Formats: sequence, structure tokens, C-alpha cells
Amino acid sequence: MVLLLRKAKRVKLAFERSGDTLEGTFLVIDTETTRYKWRGSEGQFPNYQPLIPTEFNSTTQLDTVEALKAVNTLKATSDNPKDFSVDLTIGGGQVIMANTDEKGEAIITADTDGEGFMRVSGSQLADVLKAFGGMVDFQLTNAYSPMLFSSDGFQVVVMPIASDKSAKQHKADKEAKEAEARNEAKNEAEGEAIEAEQTEPIAEAEREAIEAEAVLEAIAEGIAEAENDWQTEAEAVLEAEAIAELEAELEAKPKRSRKRDKVAVA
Repeated sequence: MVLLLRKAKRVKLAFERSGDTLEGTFLVIDTETTRYKWRGSEGQFPNYQPLIPTEFNSTTQLDTVEALKAVNTLKATSDNPKDFSVDLTIGGGQVIMANTDEKGEAIITADTDGEGFMRVSGSQLADVLKAFGGMVDFQLTNAYSPMLFSSDGFQVVVMPIASDKSAKQHKADKEAKEAEARNEAKNEAEGEAIEAEQTEPIAEAEREAIEAEAVLEAIAEGIAEAENDWQTEAEAVLEAEAIAELEAELEAKPKRSRKRDKVAVA
């Protein structure tokens, strides 16, 4: 089939539906002489979304035709044309493609935003450029993360090949993240210490205020008890004085004589 498609001058790709499910959908490829038809099938596909990068440090737009020519030139100068790697250096309005053995180099003019480096498989890069055709955008995060090619909603992820530059960058980024984490932990600890220092005087003042309030309550209770005792004593004194006055009055009154006058009887 691959050989027939390569020989075809015209290829038409379409979908035919005969139902509401994926199993009722057919993929149809037409050439001048042959029609290929595949039935779709329902299934649980892997979650590929996390593999697609979303944050980038550089964005480049280039012509795939010129880039493919450069890749083919590097392939011809490589010691192993079937399995060769290409170093991509981006920045300054150009993309530099070079063999890893430094036997060839090609410079392509491109629209660049930011700088970046990545080592990729030359054959895989050629396949991606052929699949897109025309202008294509590709974006880099760093030398050790996937690279994203995109055009008209079509996306292809290209994995990097390990290199000395990618190892150094990965180490530097890791150390930077660890240092940032340590600084965050230090700042958090310092913040907690400052908060504790600020909270301690407040707690001490609150404790003193509670103790002072308790003392005032005790004094108020003592005063209330003293007032009650004084009032009780005062009432007792008044009552005693009243009784004494009453007894004095009774003693001061003259006593009535109980003797009766004699009455004469005729």
C-alpha cells in the first residue's frame, strides 16, 4: 500500500459515515487507480494530552521545504545516513542545523521569538517536515523537553535526543528549582518566626489583661462583701438602739395604782 501511495499523483482522503458510532465510520483513500477503505472501531485510547507541551521559551516559523533541503544535505554528509542526529540552534532570526559530528551545517532564515537548542533524530525531523509542507510553527521549552510542531490545528510532538547541552541544562534547571524551593522554605520559616514574635507580646498582654481583670473582680467581690457586712452590722445597731429607746420610754412612764377607795354603805 505504501508503494502504491508513493506512486500516486493524486490522493484524496475522506470519511464515510453509515451510522452514529465510530464503527459506522470509514476512512477512505482514493488514488487514480485504487480505493482503500477502513472501518473505524470504538475503544479506550490512551490519554495523550499530558504529553503535549503547553509552556514554551521560544517559537519559530519556517518553510518546511527549505528545512527539508537542509536536513537532506546533513544526511548526505553524515557517517550514518540511516540513523543520524541534527542539532537545532534557534535565535536571531535563523535556525542553524548541524550534524552532531560537525561535518555539516545549514542556516535557514526564519521568524524566531526567543532562543533554544535541541538535538533530534534527523529521519524523524524529515518525516515531520514532509507531513506538514509549507509554513510550520515549532516551539521549544528547553533542550530536554518535547518540541511541538503545529499548523492549521495539526500537531506533532518530537522527542529530544540526550546531549551534553541538554544534560547541563537539565542539571542547571534542577539546581535552580531546588534553590528556589529552599528559599521558599526559608522565607516561610522566617515568616512564621516573625509572626510568632509578633504574636507573643500580644499573648502576654492578653494574659496580663486577664489577670488584672481577675484581680479587679476579686476586689469588687471583697468590697461587695464588706458592704453587705457593714449594712448587716448597721441594721443590728439600729435595731438595738430602737429596743433600748423603747425600754427607756417604758421605764419613764408613771405606774398606775391598783388600790380602790372604800365605799360607805348606808
